[in-house]
Amino acid sequence: MPSLEITSTELELHAVENPKGVDDIDKALSYLAAWARENDERLPKLFALRLSPTNVELYLDEPAELPAPFTMTVPDKTAWVVDPDEIPAFGPRPTAPHPGLVTLGHDASDTATSWSTSSRSAR
Repeated sequence: MPSLEITSTELELHAVENPKGVDDIDKALSYLAAWARENDERLPKLFALRLSPTNVELYLDEPAELPAPFTMTVPDKTAWVVDPDEIPAFGPRPTAPHPGLVTLGHDASDTATSWSTSSRSAR
């Protein structure tokens, strides 16, 4: 039988689990990777990612052009947003372009919004 501490930790992890958010992030990043592969483009270097209930926001290390339905949010082309429901069907699905993505935490004003970064960027 698991200890009370392990059971409590497992319950806390399930309480913050967000399978739709994980799917939204995977869909956005995989679409971007498929687009880059099909167009012989370099995959942009990801600095951070912000997940809200309706959008995935990408913050890049350097300026880049991203395909629609991504929308640029700052003139220097380092911040982009996409509604995962607007991403068209695509295939074949590439391997995870950022397998080392780690969650940093949640917005103070909105616990449904989380911030993540690549484990390579966090070094």
